[in-house]
Amino acid sequence: MIQRKKIKRALTEQDILATANHPFIVTLYHSFQSEEYLYFCMEYCSGGEFFGALQTRPGKCLPEDSSRFYATEVVAALEYLHLMGFIYRDLKPESMSRILILGMTPCV
Repeated sequence: MIQRKKIKRALTEQDILATANHPFIVTLYHSFQSEEYLYFCMEYCSGGEFFGALQTRPGKCLPEDSSRFYATEVVAALEYLHLMGFIYRDLKPESMSRILILGMTPCV
């Protein structure tokens, strides 16, 4: 992360996850670092990432009812983040896990 200059982004994500309290945003319980790594101890999401689950579906897509359900969860989580003053910039199936929200930045 140091070489890729991503430290500020990781610390911002840590701060957001530490203060977020929403059922569709994964809970950050603790974080710590070694000389080389930053570790996040987060809520376990048994279903894994959304993208992986989507790949196992026939035709790699969801029925309309399921799509509406997941879209509603995403919108609820995004609305909560926006009310906290953060904008989510990287919405994609790979970044969702019980809607695991990462990649947030403060509103400017």
